[in-house]
Amino acid sequence: MAKIITFKVIDPDAQSGEWGSYEDPSCYIGLTEDSNDIDYIMRGDDIVINKPDIRVVFSYPLEKKHIITLVPTNGQKVFTRKELARVIVLKYQEIYAEEDESTEIIPETHANKNLRENGLHAGLLNRVTTNGKWGVWGHSLDDLLLHTVRYVEEEDLYTLGIDS
Repeated sequence: MAKIITFKVIDPDAQSGEWGSYEDPSCYIGLTEDSNDIDYIMRGDDIVINKPDIRVVFSYPLEKKHIITLVPTNGQKVFTRKELARVIVLKYQEIYAEEDESTEIIPETHANKNLRENGLHAGLLNRVTTNGKWGVWGHSLDDLLLHTVRYVEEEDLYTLGIDS
């Protein structure tokens, strides 16, 4: 049986009853450096994984799946809900930075590529596929949102629920 860890995020600027308010919290964590969603996770200090390290599958939007061991950044031997989100967000930021540094293809949107090459502003806005270390396709980092972490006990792996 799989254990699913979810997130509830309160937007401090949301009005009562609006999406992101205390009454209707968001379930999404932004993955960019400028996102402060982690700061507003409800029950963020709850211990959700009682292990010093975990193996996490990173597969979307990457060319192939990668199993990466993550450890808490705060020196603890457990993962709180906030710390779990933090290490995942930091790993995605690292993946995208490494991809941008190692690719021979300009990491841009399809629309920007059409405009640059043909003077057209048509086509998809999604990110072009790049050929760096990770093979990122389809989405820029600011398109991605973490919403769940699922533990698959039989494999001792954590998988990520990422929306775009």
